[in-house]
Amino acid sequence: MIGAALEPADEIIGDSYECALAGHTVHLAIFDAMGNDMAAGLTASLAVAACRNSRRQGAGLAKTGEVIDRILTAHCLARKTDGRPHLTPADHPTDQGGLSGPGASNGSAGAFTGAGPGACGCPTSGTRCNSAAAGGRIGTASRQEFEWGAQRMNTVAVTGATGKTGRVVVADLVQHGYEVLAVDIAVGPAERAWAQGLGVSLQCADLTDHGQAVDVLSDAESVVHLANIPAPGLYPAAHTLATNTAMNHSVFLAAAHNKLRRVVWASSETTLGLPFDVPPRYAPVDEDHYPYPTSTYALSKVLGETAAEQISAWSGIPFVALRLSNVHLVEDYALVPGYWSDPQARKWNLWGYVDARDVAQACRLGLTASVTGASSYVIAAADTIMDRPSAELLAEVFPDVKLTREIGTYETLLSVRRAGEVLGYEPRHTWRDSVKI
Repeated sequence: MIGAALEPADEIIGDSYECALAGHTVHLAIFDAMGNDMAAGLTASLAVAACRNSRRQGAGLAKTGEVIDRILTAHCLARKTDGRPHLTPADHPTDQGGLSGPGASNGSAGAFTGAGPGACGCPTSGTRCNSAAAGGRIGTASRQEFEWGAQRMNTVAVTGATGKTGRVVVADLVQHGYEVLAVDIAVGPAERAWAQGLGVSLQCADLTDHGQAVDVLSDAESVVHLANIPAPGLYPAAHTLATNTAMNHSVFLAAAHNKLRRVVWASSETTLGLPFDVPPRYAPVDEDHYPYPTSTYALSKVLGETAAEQISAWSGIPFVALRLSNVHLVEDYALVPGYWSDPQARKWNLWGYVDARDVAQACRLGLTASVTGASSYVIAAADTIMDRPSAELLAEVFPDVKLTREIGTYETLLSVRRAGEVLGYEPRHTWRDSVKI
């Protein structure tokens, strides 16, 4: 039996430990974040979470130290009030802070792991260690910066990870320092090789089974849920409705069961009335042009948003629904010139589209946005997919639909303003970067 006590109780806000028994091996880490304020407590909590996640993935001592150092640096200390990154190498505590600036407070972190020949328990022979997991001074940062870091979700499960959009989202999260748990039902040798190349774990799971959903989310702190039949007409209508609804409900309830911090999930532009065989009531179409499902696919998304609202209220978990437009990869843009001769061909979504890289941006922003409850946002490119002015297209194809405001020459008719205001979403990619007009 292993027991531990931290005292005096009124001075341990910056102290913590992590302990686990794996067979005949005991894993013990002790963390001492300098200071007795909230910054120290948040630093220690981040270090413990990073240590625990690294241990569960089978990392060794040196790797665990690297992970803790990276998480603390990326999620707490890579920002300063002047907007520029200021990073400090981790070594033993000194009197110099790694970050300074208006409102800076002391907030360094360290840990002792009971193994290895080094003076800090680190597998080095010297008395100095470059790992934050071995007594590393991380630096100083303002309380606001530490609170920002604490809001970051380190471990994210991504469902539908091997799909067209999922692969881009996974790569983006990895690039931004997240630990990703990839989940999909389509898992073969090629998918395994892809995941291994990114350094992420990949699990095969049928998310219509609630038990499997609970299991694959058990080690996650948040989830980006993309797994669904991706469009109407691919399967019989009833199958699309039943499958998507079962997946969404299983994942949402599994998130509540596992007490996740955040759910970001793929809803759809189809909830807004697509295809527009019946003209929209106004343009640009925004989040309030809802619900107008015209297919069982769209209905599955409407039911998902309704369920998210209720489960969020029960659990307190913020749910962020992204009403994605028609997702395009860079290689899809070669087809775009073929759309231009007939404006009727793409009227079904007001000539909208979104680059998969901007979907990834929206997913990542959804993980940290300051939101509560269940909210929904249109996610589209900044422009239409046509080479003609947007107002001209609308007047020709939908002459009775009025514009609610002035729009840019090629501005999208699927408004992304709310996503910009709340999530900070700014579409950065367009077919115009890949196609010569």
